[in-house]
Amino acid sequence: MNRVSNRFLITALSSIALGALAIVPVVRSDNGYAAGFVFLPIACLLAFLSLILIFAGLVLIAKTPGPYLLVAALLIPGSFIGAALVAKNLELGAYREEPMEPLTPSVSNIVLLKKKITNDEVNSFWNQTLSTEREDSRGHDHLPGIRGITRLPAKDGHEVVEFGFFPDATEEQRQFVYSRVRSSPLVFELLENVSTDEYMPRDDTPSSDDRPKKQVSVNGIIKN
Repeated sequence: MNRVSNRFLITALSSIALGALAIVPVVRSDNGYAAGFVFLPIACLLAFLSLILIFAGLVLIAKTPGPYLLVAALLIPGSFIGAALVAKNLELGAYREEPMEPLTPSVSNIVLLKKKITNDEVNSFWNQTLSTEREDSRGHDHLPGIRGITRLPAKDGHEVVEFGFFPDATEEQRQFVYSRVRSSPLVFELLENVSTDEYMPRDDTPSSDDRPKKQVSVNGIIKN
C-alpha cells in the first residue's frame, strides 16, 4: 500500500471515529426528549465543520491536503448520522424505549375510605399516610417502595385510593406502608394485592377531587 493510500485510510478512519464519537453525548442524555436538544447543536456544529472542510478542500484541491479534507467533510457527518441510526435501532442509552404501562396496574392495593369524609381529608390521607413531606417543604414524595398512587371514583359512598409498589420493593417497605394505611382513622377497608379489574369502582357518588388522578415515582421523582 503506497503513501497516498495510507493517508486516505488514516483520514477515513479518523473522520469516521470523530463522527461516531460525536453521538456519545446524545446517547448519554437522560432521555429521548433531552437527547433531541443535544442532537441538534452537535449536528449543526458538524455541518459547519464540514462546510469549512469542503471550502478548504476546494481551495486546496490541487495540493496535497485538498482531497483528504473533502473526504473528511463527507465522512464526519455521514458517520454521525450512521451512528445515530445504529444507536436508535439498538435502543442504546437515551434511545431506549420503555414499555408502555397501564395507568392502573392489573394487580394493586385499593383503599376504601370512610363515608362522608371531605376532600381535604382525602388529600391528607394521600400526603400524610402514603407520602412524606420533602425536607425542603416543597411538596411530598411517595413512601419508599410505592411506585404510584391513583385517586379512583367513589364506590358505594366511599372515596377510593389505589397504590402500587415497585417490583423490587422489599417486604419491609410493603408492610410499613400497609401498617400506616391500617392505622389511619380515615380508612374503612384495605384490599391488598387484588385484581384491579374486579374491584375497580364504576358507580355512584361522583368525586369532587381536585388532585391529579395519577402520580408515578421514578428514581425518586414524582411525575404526573
